Amino acid sequence: QLYMIPAVREHILSSPLEEMLREREEAGKGKEGQGGDDSVRVVAEVKRMFSYLAKSTMQFYDMTSFCKTTGVNTAIQEDAQEYLNGLLDKMEKSLKPLPQKRILDLFSTKTGIETVCQNPKCDYRGDR
Repeated sequence: QLYMIPAVREHILSSPLEEMLREREEAGKGKEGQGGDDSVRVVAEVKRMFSYLAKSTMQFYDMTSFCKTTGVNTAIQEDAQEYLNGLLDKMEKSLKPLPQKRILDLFSTKTGIETVCQNPKCDYRGDR
């Protein structure tokens, strides 16, 4: 579903994650669990999947690599909202040093309250 949101797709595909990952591995920090590289690997895997979906004529993607990278256990049912929040947090963590807009900003919402008088003779409307 994230792929179908043009702003998210463009944001991920334009991220220079390969260079970041290569630089960290060359500096000796490319091992799992160090310096937040797991989150960079997650976004790199999402970028790989988005690239495949954008350029392939196939109508499916083998999720095995994605599940291994993100730590998804396909035998356990997980709440979709909880999973999405965790995935977006990992992605945001790795994209933080980049000059791009925050990915979570693409999902921001605003709540408004409108008060309308129910009396037909009253034309009061208020909002905040």
